[in-house]
Amino acid sequence: GPVTIAIDNYTSEKNSSIDFEKLTEIDNAPTASKTKIPTQKILKDAIWSEEGVWEEKKPGRLIAIAIYDCNDCKMSSFSIGETMKIFVAYQIKTKIEASISVGLKNQFDQLCTVTGSHQLNSTPPLIDDPNKIVIFSLSIKMLLEAGNYSIIVTLGKATKPNSGERIDQAPPIGPIKVTWDYENETAPFLGQVGLPASCKFETY
Repeated sequence: GPVTIAIDNYTSEKNSSIDFEKLTEIDNAPTASKTKIPTQKILKDAIWSEEGVWEEKKPGRLIAIAIYDCNDCKMSSFSIGETMKIFVAYQIKTKIEASISVGLKNQFDQLCTVTGSHQLNSTPPLIDDPNKIVIFSLSIKMLLEAGNYSIIVTLGKATKPNSGERIDQAPPIGPIKVTWDYENETAPFLGQVGLPASCKFETY
């Protein structure tokens, strides 16, 4: 499951805007990715980023979102069953336990799944300085039927087991493509979603 990386980074900024070129990674913890991806790479490869002013009334904000394949290459297309890795950079004010959730919608705007730090029981860090950057990483096995999808990333605070308060949300990101050659290759499942399953034959 995903865990977070607290990145102690004092930024040189004006009007509370982030200077991405001056962000450096100085402290790492194990993440959902086996290979550590430098913070500068996440920011450079971002499929979405917010460089505007941090509104003072908001308790936190999303900064950047990057998507990679299992080889840590920037990617937006996956075969059924491949792993998609999402990295989210954000800031949060002191003493707020904020969570990150990731939702996937299909091309018909139907919500296929939502998961994140709260659902996977990963405790976010409590920040003592709002200038610090936190990187959240999530790995998802793409057991979805072939098609186009969008990703919705939300920074929030859990208030109940399955609900919470939104702090910030990125616009839908996509299309994220899931592909398969149905004419020539046996699919690992048929239908909209592939559930974990196993089987065997026995002769008596």
